[in-house]
Amino acid sequence: MKKLILLMTATMLAPLASTRAVEAPTPPAATPDDRGSKFDSIDKEKAGKLSREQYIKSQKVAEEAVIRFEKWDTDKDGFLTRDEYLKVGKTKKAPAEALPAKPAPVSPGSADERGTKFDNIDKQKSGKVTREQYLKSQKVPEEAAIRFDKWDADKDGSLTRQEFITQGGKINKAQQ
Repeated sequence: MKKLILLMTATMLAPLASTRAVEAPTPPAATPDDRGSKFDSIDKEKAGKLSREQYIKSQKVAEEAVIRFEKWDTDKDGFLTRDEYLKVGKTKKAPAEALPAKPAPVSPGSADERGTKFDNIDKQKSGKVTREQYLKSQKVPEEAAIRFDKWDADKDGSLTRQEFITQGGKINKAQQ
C-alpha cells in the first residue's frame, strides 16, 4: 500500500519537477510615440522643452535623472527639447551601469579646505549651514540637494561643520 501511494505521488509530482522556470519577458524599449506622450505629460506649459528641474522632478531617482539629463542635453543649454528627448533617450530608463560616471565632487580637498568652504557659507558664524544656505552657495542646486541630504547625518535640516567636513569628504573620496 505504501509503495502504491508513493508511486501515485511521484507520478503526480513528476510533471511539476520537470517544468522549467519561465523568465519574465524583457519590456520593450519605449517607442517614440510613448516617449512623446511622456514628454508632453512633463511639459505642462507646452513650451516644447523641459528645464532641468522639470525633468528631475518627474523622475523616481533624482541622482540618475541628473546624470541622464546631462547626457541627453546635447547642446548643453540647460533644457531638453522634444527632439533631444526623443532622439537621445531611446529607452524608458537607462540602466545604472550604462550611465556615465557621476560628476566630479563640488567641494574637493582636505579637511582644512572643506572647513574654509563651510566658514564661507556659514556667514552668521552659527556653526550650522541650513539647506537653503547650502543650496544658494552651489552652482547646481539639484545636485547640491542630493549631497545635502546625504551629508545631513542627523537629518535635522542643517549641516554642522563636522558633518560638512566628514560626510562630504567621504562622498568626495568615493567619487574619486
